[in-house]
Amino acid sequence: MSNRPRVSALFAGGLMLVAVAASVFAENVDPSWKRVLTGDIVAMSVSDSGAVYVVTDDRSITALDETGKFLWSRNLPGKPASACFVSSEGTVLAATVTGTLVAYNANGSFLWQSRAPSAPVVSPYEGRDGRIFVRLRDRLLCLSGLGARKWSLPLAGNPSGALGETADGDVLLPCGDSVARVSPFGELLETIPIQGELTAICSLPGGFAAGFRDGAVRAYDVRSSRAEGRPLSEVVWEFRASGAVIALTAHASTLAVASANGEVSAVNVTDGAKLWVSPDGFPATAGELSLDYGEFVLSTPIGLLGLNLKGRTVWRLPLPRSVILPALSPTGFAFSTGSDWLLRAWKAEERVKIANAAKNGQNYGILSGYSATYGLPSGPLGPDSLTFFSEVDRALQEGTIGDAEIAYARRLIDMIENAGDGGYGRAITYSDGERARAATLLGKMGSREYRAALTRAAARADTPTLAIGVLFALAACPPDEKALAAIDSLVYRFSSVDATGQYASVYCAACDALYAALRYAPENAEAAARSLSAFLDGRYGSVAAEYARRTLENVLK
Repeated sequence: MSNRPRVSALFAGGLMLVAVAASVFAENVDPSWKRVLTGDIVAMSVSDSGAVYVVTDDRSITALDETGKFLWSRNLPGKPASACFVSSEGTVLAATVTGTLVAYNANGSFLWQSRAPSAPVVSPYEGRDGRIFVRLRDRLLCLSGLGARKWSLPLAGNPSGALGETADGDVLLPCGDSVARVSPFGELLETIPIQGELTAICSLPGGFAAGFRDGAVRAYDVRSSRAEGRPLSEVVWEFRASGAVIALTAHASTLAVASANGEVSAVNVTDGAKLWVSPDGFPATAGELSLDYGEFVLSTPIGLLGLNLKGRTVWRLPLPRSVILPALSPTGFAFSTGSDWLLRAWKAEERVKIANAAKNGQNYGILSGYSATYGLPSGPLGPDSLTFFSEVDRALQEGTIGDAEIAYARRLIDMIENAGDGGYGRAITYSDGERARAATLLGKMGSREYRAALTRAAARADTPTLAIGVLFALAACPPDEKALAAIDSLVYRFSSVDATGQYASVYCAACDALYAALRYAPENAEAAARSLSAFLDGRYGSVAAEYARRTLENVLK
């Protein structure tokens, strides 16, 4: 087969790219660059922007861009655990062996620190609305994107693999001879017995697939409301790979299966029928499969492989043995490391972005009714407002919000939007103070799904009390592009009738929300900085100007 580069246009998730294979069968390729770090690498992750983050055993985390340029380095508060994670919005999370979790933004600014009872045993897993699941030896923790604990669920059985999820968003936790299925709200839904040594897991329509050391791949059908006497989850088909399964991933109707003997197979997700087999993988006892830019990409300690959706090899990159799985950047750089303090990068494939990908719109349907599949309440009227606020606030403070989140969120939304139903056709009207308090609590619950409701509230807020509550909420649920536009509109609305500077508190709350966007949403940082700088010229009064100045100073520290 020719080694001449092959050019193809790919469409993946709304992102158009031009991909050029560096070499279909490259052998003994020299790295594009090498960088000496300050210790052995114990964990590594790559962001959507292409930056690579490495945790080294000298208690530090270092960021480099994909050309090898040093970006920043930070000390960790203890011996590092082998876990590094980058969220879809750019938050970088590292952990220590004593259970301290530390988060930074893409620029290296410290965001938050949380203490867990012990270290994560696998890398954290991001939920659909930005929540973060952290698997400890004896429990599963759920944190908001800002580090607040939402719930903690004790679990039996020894952890035996990375976290996964079902098509409906339930979290799957391999635990020895079983898999625990947990709702995103901390409810243990079932413990699924398995036969064999589980080695890989991935989501399928209607359930999930599991791969095993003996080469078996089984598809499990998951139903939360079966007839009495039938299991909640059951095997619907089985496929036998040619070797031990080391990785799985699914796309549309195809499940890709990587085996330890170097084969990659594809089967139909509906019935397990074999679709194709590629012999071009790498014999390895560990691996990871992903779908990147319209290709199945296999990462192993000794090389990476790109296959098109029909199983044809697009590119193949053998590597010196890496102590951790190599990672691939969005533009095709492969990062690998040995035991010599060196981070190495190879150009596996040219990928040129010519349009921005849309964010994944999936969520848990907390506010839309989809969450009824979890059998949780839909927001009853319940106690009076003050008692209700105290109950929600206590749950937030104690980190025990758990499966009450749906009912809480729906009632808080009713209060914010003045849509309370007292039954028998009687409407409930809430005061501005109640609506503001409801908005603040909703923001603190920390789901990206609430952002749209808070953005609507910001666009409609017509009193300073409600405006301040909504802005505080957006500061706890960092604004996206639409929310930033709503904040600008809110500020203009109040300033247009403010001849005496009486709304300074509103402007200061807006500064807090913009500051949160600067810290947590790098893609919106320029727009947030521009809006924040607008307060400096005094048009909103001297109090707001001074507050904005101090806020910008905090950004630059």
